[in-house]
Amino acid sequence: MTQRKDGPAEPRQRGAATEPGSALDSLREELRTLRLRKGQPSLRTISHTTEWGHTTVGRALSCESIPRWDVVEAIVLRLDGDVSRARQLWMQAMEAEHQATAPANAASEAAEEPGRPRVRDDTFPALGMGFAICVFVSFVATLSFFAPRDPRTDKMATDIALSVFGGVAALAWLAVFAKRRDRRALALGLGMAGWTLWRAQGLISDDIVAIPLSPSIRDYIFLLFPLFALHGLGSEPSRRFRQKYVSAWALVAAVAAAALVSFVVESRTDLPANGVFVYALLLSTDIAMLAFALLSARAEPGWELRAAASGLGALLVADASLGALFLLPPPNPIAFLAALCYLAFTLLMSVAAGSAAS
Repeated sequence: MTQRKDGPAEPRQRGAATEPGSALDSLREELRTLRLRKGQPSLRTISHTTEWGHTTVGRALSCESIPRWDVVEAIVLRLDGDVSRARQLWMQAMEAEHQATAPANAASEAAEEPGRPRVRDDTFPALGMGFAICVFVSFVATLSFFAPRDPRTDKMATDIALSVFGGVAALAWLAVFAKRRDRRALALGLGMAGWTLWRAQGLISDDIVAIPLSPSIRDYIFLLFPLFALHGLGSEPSRRFRQKYVSAWALVAAVAAAALVSFVVESRTDLPANGVFVYALLLSTDIAMLAFALLSARAEPGWELRAAASGLGALLVADASLGALFLLPPPNPIAFLAALCYLAFTLLMSVAAGSAAS
């Protein structure tokens, strides 16, 4: 075991002009060595424990092109390797490729090759945030000065606006998936589509409150968002807790917590258990999604997950504020504040999609 090829790797660590092929060879050799030390597990075995497809794992191990870092990290953790060393080799390969392609054509660096990973731009998405702020301010001004102050009319206008902006966010994430073939983008796109469908069904509902006291089956449409979002954001929590089905366990825990809260509230108040259960489930899934997003944003660079986590925080505030509608008399600003938080959620999710595509 003392024949590890640390000697040839040192010049690559010190030299800035490493050839792309030699840098990829070092990464490929590191992964091959780790796999041999673990008894040469099959691609399907590695795929099963890393939650990546066996084709993706095979491409990463072959290193014909520079693989995605999250795939490499998952493989190294599965093989009990040194993540920092693998990260260093991966960065050397990225730097070598950048140096090799930069003199050829500087304009081509901005063009993304399909299937080719790149270093994530960690700059603040000023353009997207500026546009989102303008839309937000315009919405506030319109709702403040021109709304007729009729609860049902205000609710209809709000539901239409949120359905439109939610649909835009869903399409943005699906466009990211079409461009990058990233399953997280697909999950968030489908989740935003489910959330938009839930908001749109409010247009045909007679309830002024978003969560009625006697919910029907269609009121559980909101579960489509956490079902997809928890799966899309679950890669980092899965690696951290060494549990493949951590997103499923989080959803089970959210349902159990909602059931417990509804039982306690029903025993101490006159509120119906089914309505309390839906509201508690709404909040518990929001908390789970926010926790997953924060864990992932802490581990990965870029503003994609930071913006998504901020949006999920706004969603949690909006859903939590709806409970105050039962405590305060009817003329109160809670519904208006909740609508603003929902709008911030949809806009921030669109900004996150824009950061993912840039």
